[in-house]
Amino acid sequence: METIERERNLQQLLAKWLSLHGWTIELIVFFFAMVPIFELRGAIPIVPFLAKLQGVDIPPIWELFSLAVLGNIIPVLPILLFLEPVSDFHRQCSSKSLY
Repeated sequence: METIERERNLQQLLAKWLSLHGWTIELIVFFFAMVPIFELRGAIPIVPFLAKLQGVDIPPIWELFSLAVLGNIIPVLPILLFLEPVSDFHRQCSSKSLY
């Protein structure tokens, strides 16, 4: 329970800081979805807090969901692109060290 509360406080603290530095709700949702600690589970539930903090209406849920899913997918693309070359490099290095 304490870990959940600590994560929520960290999430709200970071969201408040980003909001005070001019980030929009949509951009914060996108960013939070990219961060492994929060991902989709933390990106969408922070919206009511941000809307109240910024004094704006909550954006449509389909827009928030779309941004969160895109933000969650973006970090995967570089990993998949660079996984094969890195794997090949390690395979070559390990085969050289065995002989």
